[in-house]
Amino acid sequence: MEYIYIAIAIAALFLGVKWHANVSAYICCKCNHKFTISTFTDFISPHKINSKYLTCPDCGTKGWMKVIRK
Repeated sequence: MEYIYIAIAIAALFLGVKWHANVSAYICCKCNHKFTISTFTDFISPHKINSKYLTCPDCGTKGWMKVIRK
């Protein structure tokens, strides 16, 4: 019975991260380039409430990128 709850929790976590990756974009803190990330990157990247630690695909800057809605 515990396995069912674990499977439901994992499925809910996956769906939540997938939804967040689909509705969110990010702005580079240096060059203001707007970009999106994959579900996997969204899952493994450190985050705060309004930012996520990412590498800008345009300029290569690593830092806390601000979250925006698509």
